[in-house]
Amino acid sequence: MKQSQRDVLEPLLRSAVEGVFDAYGAPVTERVDGDVGHDIVAVLGFADDRTRGGLALGMSRAFAKEISPAAGVGDEDWVGELGNQVLGRLRNQLLRYGLDLGMGTPVVLSGVGIAVAPPRSDAPLHLRFGRGDHHVGLFLEARFEEGFEFGQPQQEPVAFDEGSMMMF
Repeated sequence: MKQSQRDVLEPLLRSAVEGVFDAYGAPVTERVDGDVGHDIVAVLGFADDRTRGGLALGMSRAFAKEISPAAGVGDEDWVGELGNQVLGRLRNQLLRYGLDLGMGTPVVLSGVGIAVAPPRSDAPLHLRFGRGDHHVGLFLEARFEEGFEFGQPQQEPVAFDEGSMMMF
């Protein structure tokens, strides 16, 4: 991923993460502190004609339980849904740039100390967020076709606002 592509994706991804957690009354802030292991990690793939990649979102089981909106929802299912919503928000923002990502179903890994590791190169994005003692790790890797550059975004809305309900 070129720096010009990172410059577009990073603030969009940050906004998507913050928006999802804000929607559940659990605002998170970006952190620069060290990596921690996660109990649950959701991984989702995405693609369109000009790009493909994946997103991983990890957190502790305790944080997943704390912010879950409904009793009885499995922690793994909930973290998978959070990853789905983060990628969905990113997808909606990328529509303004003419990218229409197809999203895969979340694959969820569960264990102790799973790392959403820092990149070994400058290519992938790795963001860390937190709330109190809780940490959320996010990793995004995107590969674009040769010569791809983001243009100016469309100013008019191209998707419904997150949280909107459509009836038809």
